[in-house]
This record gives sequence, structure tokens and C-alpha cells, in this order.
Amino acid sequence: MSVVGRAAVQGAERLGLFDAVKWYAREAPRPAAAKVENVLAKSPAMEARARRIVDTGRRMVGSLRWQGGTKLDEEAGWRLSEKTLWGRDNDFGRWMRGTGPEPGLSGTMACTDAVMYIAHRAGAVDEATLRRIHEEAADAASAAWRERGDSWPAECAFWKVMDDHLLRGERTHFEVDPALGIGGPDIPAGHVVMINNSHAMTSLGTRDAQGRQEVLSHWVHPERMPPDDGTDQPFGRLQQTSVQEVVASMNYGYALPIDSAAPFWLLDT
Repeated sequence: MSVVGRAAVQGAERLGLFDAVKWYAREAPRPAAAKVENVLAKSPAMEARARRIVDTGRRMVGSLRWQGGTKLDEEAGWRLSEKTLWGRDNDFGRWMRGTGPEPGLSGTMACTDAVMYIAHRAGAVDEATLRRIHEEAADAASAAWRERGDSWPAECAFWKVMDDHLLRGERTHFEVDPALGIGGPDIPAGHVVMINNSHAMTSLGTRDAQGRQEVLSHWVHPERMPPDDGTDQPFGRLQQTSVQEVVASMNYGYALPIDSAAPFWLLDT
């Protein structure tokens, strides 16, 4: 990771805005922007599954709560913590660990959790499969901990497994023209979009009136509740927004890496 990248992670971690542990301690080569092959078009069943996910997500807009990013629980074998980085109850984490029920539409979870939760509610992936991949990730983190004796490799190992599942298909780099504010190539519906290796969203496969790529994003930006920036207890919710608006709200001042791919639940039969 570059010096700039490491500084960005440390700053974001202090603010509690991003899951900084998702950053990998390596600089992976990124594919050049190109036309995305829409693998869904080759399979009516896959395309229908993607449409169910998008339709389900649209109906959920305004629901759920984001109250701090995800953290891992070393004492519980590197599984998802039952608390967020802000110290709030993590309903999705409790569900995955079997210590709480399936979250409702007012449940608290992080951005990556929401991507999986939407797919689950759409019938694209079942609870047992979600638990299995979380256990796989925890096992990888535990193995890294035993080998290295350090939390950073353990956290990286956990999120490497999760990202391999969430971005199972061929990854495509999304580039935003700084002058026009328009990005490309088009991201098919149902694909997972990852900004800066730290914020996961679901593509709607559409553009808004300004030509921006539309997504479902569960976070405290661009909109937050309550809207008063002076509040000490803001929370996010599931929003229909655009890749460009989310990137702008991060306010980094330089271009951020944006990748997308089909998740495993669109590719597995």
C-alpha cells in the first residue's frame, strides 16, 4: 500500500467512516476501463435473479441503519463482532453468529452486510450459505493470526475471502471523468460495486438524469439522519444514489479506485 493510501486508511479509521481493515497490504493491478461483458444476458435465470435483487433493494430504500463500520471479534475466532466500530449493536453480525434473529428492515448493519442482506431478501442466497462464507473468512483470519501473530494480516485475510465471493466475476475498473462527472463503463444490474476497497454497493444498472451510475448504498452519506451535521448521533440508511455522489461525499480530493463484478449468487447455479 502506498504512503498516501496508508494515510487515507488511518484518517478514515479515526473518523469511523470506512472499514479500513478491508484495505489489503498490497497494490493489485487494476484492469483498464472497458466495456463490461454482461454475463447475465447469457442466462435468463441469472438476469431474473439480478432483477429480483434490484427490485427488492429499491423497495427497501430508506430502511436499515448504518451506525458504524464492521469490526472483527478476535476473542470469537475472528468472526463479525456483535458491535459496530461506533459501539452500536450489529444486528447482521449477531445473525451470522447465531446469537440473534434475522434482522428486520430497521436492523443495524454495515454497507457490505446490506449488499448480502438485500440479496438474501430477494431469495438469491440463503442464510446457511451466508454463514458458511463468513465461517470460511473467519477460518482464514484465524490461520493468518496463528502464522503472523498480528491483527492486520488476520483482518486482511478475512476481507480477502469476502471480496473473492462478493466480486466473484471478472472485475472491471470504473473511471469517472473529473471534468464531466460521468463515469464508465456501464455496470450491469445486480453487480457489486466497491469503492476504495472499503465501501460496497449494489448496481441498479441504470443512469440518473445527469448520466451518473445509479446504485443502492447503505451508509451515512450522501444523506444522513438526522440531517443536522452537528448531531452527535447520526445514522445512515439504505439510499438510492450514484457512484459519483458517494465518491464526492468521501471528499478525498483525488481519484479513488472503483471496481465492480458479479457476486457469487449471480454466477453459482
